[in-house]
Amino acid sequence: MSFSSRRRNYMLTAHRRDGLIEWMKSMLHHSFVLDMLSTTAADTFTHFENLISEHRALEASKPSGRSSKLKQLVPSVGVFHTDLPLRDAFEIYDEKYGVTTRKHVTVSFNEIRQILNLSQVMAVCNWKGSLPTPPPSSASPL
Repeated sequence: MSFSSRRRNYMLTAHRRDGLIEWMKSMLHHSFVLDMLSTTAADTFTHFENLISEHRALEASKPSGRSSKLKQLVPSVGVFHTDLPLRDAFEIYDEKYGVTTRKHVTVSFNEIRQILNLSQVMAVCNWKGSLPTPPPSSASPL
């Protein structure tokens, strides 16, 4: 069985990356290096939320001619169709995976992508900020 040179050299080629996620990763990396991720990460995601809200407002009023702060920081950023509850999504993700308790592994590109995906689902579902509680079980203990 022979493999193509592209498949053999997969790790040697440059892959297309998302500028927004790379920028978010670099913003969070400073907190990780300073061992402050547990205290500043949620606030950083709130800052991202505010930048996205401002970007959406300026994109809605396109004739203004002003570019948003986010567009100045990440020129390749596109259009956001909903506000993203990034802080809530990060807190849920952190509760499950313990991102802020790590000492040797920083937040990865894929983790930031998953947080963005989670926040988009939360925005579409009109997330109100609390997890649903499961109904009490009617089964009696043995």
